[in-house]
Amino acid sequence: MLHTAGLYERRFHRAEKDAEAIALMRRAGAIPFALTNVSEVCMWWESNNTVHGRSRNPYDTNRIVGGSSGGEGCIQAAAASPLGLGSDIGGSIRMPCFFNGIFGHKPSKFVVSNDGQFPIPFTEEQNSFLGIGPMARYAEDLKLVLKILTAEKADLLKLDEPVDLQKLKFFYKESDGGGRLVSSVDEDVTKGIHQVVGYLKNKLKVHVEEVQLPQFRQSATIWFANMKRRFWLQIRTSTGKFEECHQSIF
Repeated sequence: MLHTAGLYERRFHRAEKDAEAIALMRRAGAIPFALTNVSEVCMWWESNNTVHGRSRNPYDTNRIVGGSSGGEGCIQAAAASPLGLGSDIGGSIRMPCFFNGIFGHKPSKFVVSNDGQFPIPFTEEQNSFLGIGPMARYAEDLKLVLKILTAEKADLLKLDEPVDLQKLKFFYKESDGGGRLVSSVDEDVTKGIHQVVGYLKNKLKVHVEEVQLPQFRQSATIWFANMKRRFWLQIRTSTGKFEECHQSIF
């Protein structure tokens, strides 16, 4: 299949072999039939590039699908696929799922192999932030796909053990506190949060607490700082890896 990452210079590039996550899905009986659209280099919250153009939201074509795995969110919302995979280093699974009204999960770090992912993570921080995970029209399908992706690590997650919600503590925030580069939370979303909080408190009788995290408003800045942490040092010490990525892009 084409493996462009939304880059014009890779418009004819085809993957020589399956990524580890794709290979696991094939062995489980899945039939991959498309690579869906992403933002350029999978690093933006709108799925638009010079190779395939802009993905539009199936509920309203004047609106976007999110990114970077926005094409996958779109194709599932349009009922063209029952499930799929996305990659997430800063919201690239979670945002398209939110934009398109489907379900997704970014796994804990290193439980799913990133082998075969492009762009290639340069640093330990980038690799630990990056995760390949399931996207699906129905929440109940997420566990099925996650068990396939985690392979021999599935038992470590104890996915089949029942969870007693009354033994858990729940914490929430209504917003990020007014961070830069972040839109204010929509009123309907805030109402939805209150409905969930009310259900947990009144129906399940569990502990629910609103938390105050002043530094949360700086989350975008903190994320960018972690992305470039040790980046140039890694380039100087891993010339081969840098050249591989550079040649793929340019």
